This record gives sequence, C-alpha cells and structure tokens, in this order.
Amino acid sequence: MMKDYKQWTNVDTTSHEEVIFSMCEKAYVNINNSFIKYEGIINDANEWQKNIDSIILIEKSVIIIKMGDRISYDDSDYLIIFEPEDRDFFLSGKMRKCNNILKFYNDFVLIETPCIIGNGGLVTGSIGLDYNTLIDTANNKFTLTIPANINTNTIVLGDRFVLNKRLYEVVGIDDIVEKELINIKIKTTNKIEDDNIELGIANYYSNQIARNVEILNGEHVNMIYPSTTLQLQTLVDENDVVIDNPVLAYISSDTDIIEVDTAGLVTVIGTGDATVTVQYKDAMSVINVHSMISLVDGYSITITPDDSSIKVTTSLTYNATPKKNGVDDMLKNVTWSIRNEDGSNNQYVVIVEDNKTCMITCDTVPNKYVILRAELEFDPSIYEEIQIKTANLF
Repeated sequence: MMKDYKQWTNVDTTSHEEVIFSMCEKAYVNINNSFIKYEGIINDANEWQKNIDSIILIEKSVIIIKMGDRISYDDSDYLIIFEPEDRDFFLSGKMRKCNNILKFYNDFVLIETPCIIGNGGLVTGSIGLDYNTLIDTANNKFTLTIPANINTNTIVLGDRFVLNKRLYEVVGIDDIVEKELINIKIKTTNKIEDDNIELGIANYYSNQIARNVEILNGEHVNMIYPSTTLQLQTLVDENDVVIDNPVLAYISSDTDIIEVDTAGLVTVIGTGDATVTVQYKDAMSVINVHSMISLVDGYSITITPDDSSIKVTTSLTYNATPKKNGVDDMLKNVTWSIRNEDGSNNQYVVIVEDNKTCMITCDTVPNKYVILRAELEFDPSIYEEIQIKTANLF
C-alpha cells in the first residue's frame, strides 16, 4: 500500500494521476455506512499533519467525498475533517480516526454515530484547534466531533450521553464549516434511573416502545387454488395506544404459492403452505396459509372471553364467533345452552341468549360448576364448550 503522500504533490496531469492511481494498492471502503464498497487508496499522514491520522484518495468520477463523511475500512471508522482537495483525477480527503460511538434516541429511534473525543482535527475555517482547547480534564469537560446529518442536528444543549460508562451533558454546540461537522462540548453529569449504563445510552427506558401487530384474520387460513383472495385485517398499537393507518410491510414466504400486495391483499397462485408476515417497525405477526385445489368446508366456534369463574349476584357476557375454514363467518347463527356439571337440575346460573351473545347471571350458590355450550344452529354437532365456576363475592 502506498504510504508516502508526497509522491502526489508533483503530479499535475490527469494521465499521470490515473496511471499512478491504478498502480497503487487499493483499500475497499464504505462511505456513510453504505452497503457499497468503494475502491480507494489510504495513506498515512505525514509528521507535519498533526491533526489527521490518514488520507483517502478516491476517484472522483466514482463518488464525490466531502467534509464530514464517515469512511469505514479495516474495522475502523474515520471522519473527513477538511474539505477534500480536488485534483484532476481524484479527491484527497484528510481523516481522523473515530475513538468512540455516540448513542442517542431521535424520535424513539436509536442512532449510533462514530465520534472523536478530544483531539480530533476540529477546525474553524482551515485552522486546526489545539489539543488543549478540545479536552479539559480538570473540569471534566470534553469536546466531541460528529458528522452533521438529519439525526445529529437534533442534538441541543442539555442533552445527555453515556460515554465509557460515564454520563455527560451537552454544554456547548458549534457548527464547523458549512455545518458538515459538529463540535459538541460536554461535561460530566449525574446518572438517573432512565439511563442504561451497560448499553451506553442515556434516557434509554423512556424511549422504549412496546409495539404489537395483531392479524385479525387469525393464525391459520385455508384458501382455494386458483386465484382466491383474502384481505388481511390488522390492529397495531404502541404502548397499548392504537395506531391509525400504520405503514405496514407484507411479506410472503413463498411467492410461488401466495402473493400479497402493499395493502395486504393475499392472492393464491399455487398450492401448498406459506406464511404472510405483517411488519410494523420492529413488531411483526404471521398468518399461515394453506392453499389447496378443493376445500371441504370446515366449521368451528370460538367463545370469548375465556373467563372460567363468575361471582355470585354478578353477570358475565359471552360471545360466540362462528368460523368457516378458519375465517369468521358471522352469517351463521348460534344456539346457547347450559348444564350443571354435577348432573343436577338445580339452577346455579341464569342464561339469557341472543344469537351470538349470551349473558350469564350467577345465583347465590358458590363453588358449583356449569358448562356453557354454543352450537351452530344449522349443525348442532359443531359446538364449543367452556367450564364456569361460581364463586363467593368476597
């Protein structure tokens, strides 16, 4: 690998630059955490370049690098801390190696950005700041350098961070040269219960969101091949608050069996078994789909809630949901009945039924068991039962 940067100082023509560039050993780098690796040349800095660690040379017809860019290679991150020199064939960026990771939340999303603590080539115009202006250990004050972007620009005075398992508070912010880098002055502060020191994140717990995605069509559905469809219905909440019109991702596990569009419409295009995953941010739910050429209708009933006890002098309401091939079929009617588990004719509870709903009222006899039964009106052999115990009021 080429190490002597001065070899480039006397190269003035595009042809010479291109020839020398092609002869040098290349490094493959990521820029701003991209998935693409770019070919460049990494040189060590000369002794007189005290504010930088290395220099990257990259062909400007491939990508334009700029001050504030994050360069990743060899398991390390670097920041370009000066505006790159524009040569005929390439751009030359002076870099400083990052020595920590700054973690913080922006709108409940965890942001992780490499940063430079202390002497990091912070500049005003083109003049490098002295090391002593960047770190004040006597007063527990430090200076961070971070790239300016949509996330880091949200940092304000008073924000708190964990670095090396210690808490710091922002006491100063300076934009550096067209806001491509940000110079943040921090000082030590006290830990609070909201901080997670082990993860290195301040205000961690208040930024946690419990998200849930529920597919209302159930966990399993049978569909007929070819070309039958099913519109998925979902309920999404964050910390138990329902989200209206959430942006969802629908993913088929096998597009040779089922396809699903961006609105959640499932279409059968083959036979077999597949799943559809519905995802909202970091939450997801899955429905299993069985596709077959012909289908014998299968019916079932679900009783909700599944409360197994009722207190004397109180009432409970139960609902029955008829299902056809695993899908709710509310056109079917239901008949309710109740019997004593001990086989007696005593009236432990009173039942008032209304098609798919019934209300159970407990008499004054505790510690008895009754069986609540819901059966399909058109086929009494299809039913669901639950056991209910009468209990003392106190």
